Amino acid sequence: MKKGFTLAEVLITLGIIGVVAAMTMPALIANHRRSVIETSLKKFSSIVSQTYRRMQYDNGSLGTSLGQIADYIDKDDPAGAENLINEYYKPYMEMIDVVKGQYGAFAYLKDGSAFYLRRLYDTDKSSNLAGTYLFFCPKARICKELNEGNDSLSEAAGKSVFVFYFDGNVAWAVKNYTRDELKDMCKDRNRPSNEFCTALIIYDGWKISKDYPHRI
Repeated sequence: MKKGFTLAEVLITLGIIGVVAAMTMPALIANHRRSVIETSLKKFSSIVSQTYRRMQYDNGSLGTSLGQIADYIDKDDPAGAENLINEYYKPYMEMIDVVKGQYGAFAYLKDGSAFYLRRLYDTDKSSNLAGTYLFFCPKARICKELNEGNDSLSEAAGKSVFVFYFDGNVAWAVKNYTRDELKDMCKDRNRPSNEFCTALIIYDGWKISKDYPHRI
């Protein structure tokens, strides 16, 4: 006669399975979330880089140096940011909507992501924040809820939003700092422009490593 499992044995087995699942699921979910963000960042960088090259080709001198597009809008100029997106980015990117904010402008993309374009400081000021930046939101809702204040931007950078230069990369930061320096600067919450978190991810081969400074 075959001996079956008792109810107690079945319940114990199910309990063990439940405990193991409870222990492993958070890690699996976190790994999946990181993987989705890594893919989104790489895709966005590629799209904006291609857009920038086409922008250069079609508009002659515009975009042939960082300064020319950076000088196109004034500090905290939402109308200028909106016009810049509509005139030079929108023709090459699949956008659903462009919305003027308080200090910059938001572009919502068809793939469900979005970015916030803003010029933080004038280039003639002695500051590492000078420049025009794209704050990329892997999920559009993040941009919709984004507080445009400098403190809020610095808090979000590297966590829920990721900073790129307007040509779709952060090559300058990647080339000019070591990994340890990028990691330390990524931790610095006094940098609203904090492109160093994005640079760290790129430095690591578009991977959010285990020692990445922020919880994703």
